[in-house]
Amino acid sequence: MELQGTLSRESLEEDSKAIGKTLWTLIKDFCDYTSAHGFGRIKASKNWFLTIFWSMLFIGAVTIMTIQVYTLYKKYKSRPLTTLIEVETSTSLPFPTVTFCNFNPIRDKSLRENGKFSQLLSYGLSLELNDLKKDESNLYTKHFGAMYSRTACKESCLAYNQRQQCDCIEYRFPGSDKSTCNVLDKPTAKCLAKVQRMFKENKLNCTTSCPPPCREEIFKASSSFAIWPSEKHKVFYEELKLEKKIEQRSYILEDFVSDIGGQLGLWIGFSVLTVAEFLELILLIVHAAVNICKGNRPLAWRHSKPEQAQRI
Repeated sequence: MELQGTLSRESLEEDSKAIGKTLWTLIKDFCDYTSAHGFGRIKASKNWFLTIFWSMLFIGAVTIMTIQVYTLYKKYKSRPLTTLIEVETSTSLPFPTVTFCNFNPIRDKSLRENGKFSQLLSYGLSLELNDLKKDESNLYTKHFGAMYSRTACKESCLAYNQRQQCDCIEYRFPGSDKSTCNVLDKPTAKCLAKVQRMFKENKLNCTTSCPPPCREEIFKASSSFAIWPSEKHKVFYEELKLEKKIEQRSYILEDFVSDIGGQLGLWIGFSVLTVAEFLELILLIVHAAVNICKGNRPLAWRHSKPEQAQRI
């Protein structure tokens, strides 16, 4: 039994040595044929000074490359935008919905109460508004039940943070599930001031969580006045021009991948084929380790030592 235990222990030691020797052989061969920079110079160095020199250069290049790639990753995650402005001239444009407002300070209802003026002031405007062919909106239906605007979204973000941190909201924000803040209470007033300060310093991430609307149509209107009564109303475009402001990502995934490839190639000479070489090395190491564990050792390690044969 003692002899069997000794042989088993020695066999494990042989396996460990065989794995280490095979691993070192594979790594040396890899340094000879890999397309990555630095490995070949480290292996081919004839003295310890050159070995340390090339090793430090390689480690420094890998460090700088890692910093550069991390900087590119942060740039990609920040989603930078580019604004494009396009001006189109057309012979016709879709006409917006128009509402006529009466600027007369005297109400028609009050005038009708006095019969003396009913015949003199019987003028008015009859306007028929047809229903829209389709309902259009740029709203985000997750949190809003009306037209979405970035300003309203930021205000809602402020109210939400007040609700979370102060357990109440300002009186100017609608909400029935939480009570209105009592500004005469000092702790509540301090909490509201703290949230407001964080909101102004953009520490609540309200700007990030409130993107620009997907689509926004702005009509700049101007009004002209004429002597009343007048039966003619003319609504028109001053210019048949359509101005489009398009926001799009200025740093997309293709740019990110290309920049990473440039950094890898600049500092350590990596490419897609180099990655394949590293994968091949890993597979060779795993394959060699499995063969040794199964007993298929290299030729120099297959036979038992003479001392073991004498013991048996």
